[in-house]
Amino acid sequence: MGASQSGREHKFQDLADKTGFSIEQIKNLHSRFKYLTQDEDTLRREHLENVSNLSINPIRRQIIEAFFDERNLGGHEKGCLQEIGFEEFVTVLAFFRPPKPRIPDEEVKIIRKEKLRYNICVILSRNLGGHEKGCLQEIGFEEFVTVLAFFRPPKPRIPDEEVKIIRKEKLRFLFNMHDTDNDGVITLEEYRRVVEELLSSYETIGAETAKAISDGAMLEVASVTVGQMAPDEFYEGITFEQFMQILQNLEIETKMNIHFWNLDKTTMKCGK
Repeated sequence: MGASQSGREHKFQDLADKTGFSIEQIKNLHSRFKYLTQDEDTLRREHLENVSNLSINPIRRQIIEAFFDERNLGGHEKGCLQEIGFEEFVTVLAFFRPPKPRIPDEEVKIIRKEKLRYNICVILSRNLGGHEKGCLQEIGFEEFVTVLAFFRPPKPRIPDEEVKIIRKEKLRFLFNMHDTDNDGVITLEEYRRVVEELLSSYETIGAETAKAISDGAMLEVASVTVGQMAPDEFYEGITFEQFMQILQNLEIETKMNIHFWNLDKTTMKCGK
């Protein structure tokens, strides 16, 4: 029993060092993970589909899929996992943590770039630190924590260099969320889909109006990217570098966060 407890404490410390969460937060997240999975070691999509906090989110589907996107787990693999463990879960959540106050500009830039790259099957297999592409059906506690780390706000007073790293991770996470076919490029159709889904949460905006707004957004993106192309070059879509340029004025490192550990258990229903 003592050896088992010691091993868990060591694992929690490793996750804290890797994701930026405190030991207490890791323990709290582990409790939530076990509650969501009904004391199993792996998490599946249906476990997240019953979280009330996500039910009203217009991009709920993308957020859930991001947990199973291998691109968000720290590796170079692409694909979707069917299940994830606690480490992957926390790793993804860490991308949503806001940066600490009074952090250097250099660190803010790094955090921004990281957040853009890891946009939430938005397939979890890409978020688990590997190099493969694909989707998992289930994840364990380790994968669970790994994904959660993407949602964790950064600690206060961190160096500018670290802020830049966090920003880049979050941007990468967001990029992966839009790049639904894992080809490293966000097509205008993929971008249109995201914009329309975001607008769908507004009851006063009709389908035609939403389409017109999304078309306008697509034209704006094209003006940023196509202007950098040669006359005979075929436009394939938005690269990660262009994605970072488009969102350069968005404070992603402070806005992309989620209080996953404050879930109200009384409103959560998880079934097999």
